[in-house]
Amino acid sequence: MAACFLTYTVNNYQASPELWEWDPATGLWTNRRPTPPGDKPYRRAGAGMVFDSVRNKLVIFGGRTTNATNYAEIWDWDLASGFSDRTGSDLGPAARSQHGMVFEKSTGNVLVFGGGVAQISSLEPTGRADVSVAFGDTWEWNPSTGKWTELQPKSAPSARYDSTLVWDSKRNVAVLFGGMERAQAGTNGVPKQDTWEWDPATASWTNWTRPGPKPSVRYGHAMAYDPGRGVIVLAGGWTSTLATASLTFGNGIRLRGRGPSA
Repeated sequence: MAACFLTYTVNNYQASPELWEWDPATGLWTNRRPTPPGDKPYRRAGAGMVFDSVRNKLVIFGGRTTNATNYAEIWDWDLASGFSDRTGSDLGPAARSQHGMVFEKSTGNVLVFGGGVAQISSLEPTGRADVSVAFGDTWEWNPSTGKWTELQPKSAPSARYDSTLVWDSKRNVAVLFGGMERAQAGTNGVPKQDTWEWDPATASWTNWTRPGPKPSVRYGHAMAYDPGRGVIVLAGGWTSTLATASLTFGNGIRLRGRGPSA
């Protein structure tokens, strides 16, 4: 099965509380949204979701409402038990949305990088809140203890939101590409084109941006790791005001080949 936590409804830019599951065998979708009563996340957009393959649970963190209420909650979900609020009393990441998030298969931890905070003053003309300032912090969450740890690597990607993180299961590293840099509220964002690698074994980021063909600057793109060929596939995203619809293949973190046009 493949599950997705939908974050927007189509009409009026309203955040959605739905949880859908897709069965590749039948091609059918099933709405797994719990019916009241029951503990569940409030409707939100920009949440991060990963699959914990050790515990066979989905992990959902953060997100925001349409009126710019930002969340720092973390939730588990599985079909048998439904949602479970894992938010503890320890100090964890600030409330945020549109962050990078990946499950580290080598450690069993969840990695969170960046994201941003939306404010009422940043409401778009449509009435939907947008990120006003980005974060550049790196956190790991331990599902066994429920504890957060803020990591302090010597170097790291700049503060950004709408970057994408994937797990390279062959090399046991996380790979990040792009995103929108916005370190200060009220400034114009700068879409990025850099490639970074996170190694949990050394708790370090390495900038793997190289000369040569690569995807254009972008944020809000989709990325996935193809274990059969050991490559990363990147599709779409926004360059600033325009969306792209092309597909790029990358050999590991060395994204190469024809990059999507802006």
